[in-house]
Amino acid sequence: MGFHLDSIKSGIVKINREYRDVVTQEILDIKEDFVELLTHDSYLIQVRKLAKKARTKLERVLQVFSPIYQTTDNRHQLDFQGNTDDPLVKKMIERLGRAIASEEIREKMDVEDELDRIFEREMKKLAAQKDKIIAEKEEIIAEKEEVITEKINW
Repeated sequence: MGFHLDSIKSGIVKINREYRDVVTQEILDIKEDFVELLTHDSYLIQVRKLAKKARTKLERVLQVFSPIYQTTDNRHQLDFQGNTDDPLVKKMIERLGRAIASEEIREKMDVEDELDRIFEREMKKLAAQKDKIIAEKEEIIAEKEEVITEKINW
């Protein structure tokens, strides 16, 4: 995921109608609205919350996607400085390097980035409209309460 969920502190969680830290096997006593809307069991990976030092093979592989390796000029490119001793990690890096070399894939990523920007902008507009409607309704309620109070005090 490119965003994080505040109530889930673990980087990797298996959702099997229970929330479990995949590394420590600890069952987490939490519920997250977003996760509850999912209709299937799944794994939730929050790359930004992965441990700095990999504790399992899964974490080693997922570190390839860590934002700490993003280059400053292009968020689609990584300068991976992690351990490449694992053959799977090495193979992933090679394949990702070939993918970014493809102009067709780069163009698709640019389109996805633009869609993300449009989505975020529209969500901000909707949130602002919602906040405005709520404020207007609160003002109406306050006015009605004031009228009721005046009538009671007559």
